[in-house]
Amino acid sequence: WMALCSRLGIEGFYIAVRGGVKDLSRPKLFFSEKAEKFAHAVLDLEPWHLALKLKAFVVSGLDINVSTTQPRSLNKVISECRTHLQDELDYILRENKITNGKITMNYTNYEHSIVKCYGVTLQG
Repeated sequence: WMALCSRLGIEGFYIAVRGGVKDLSRPKLFFSEKAEKFAHAVLDLEPWHLALKLKAFVVSGLDINVSTTQPRSLNKVISECRTHLQDELDYILRENKITNGKITMNYTNYEHSIVKCYGVTLQG
């Protein structure tokens, strides 16, 4: 990118993020000087924060249900988030051989029911 920017006089940025929860690579990003100014002035974001938002969007799986023609209700988005959290909790517990049974995510007593009992914490 730096070579393209200097040779061709172009401006731009790229952000590459992991494609799933099993890939642990860090986001890779490049912003030309003007592209970085754009991120600050127009998006009101640091480039690194934009990369982290993209990573969260991609890894969350919520991108599968994004529709540009019809907005989703808040209840639908909350339901999708809860489903995704439950699926990830099941996956973590299975992969770490903590339990083979289904453990229901407990939002009200999260600290006691999930963290203390199974040693699993939400991050991000």
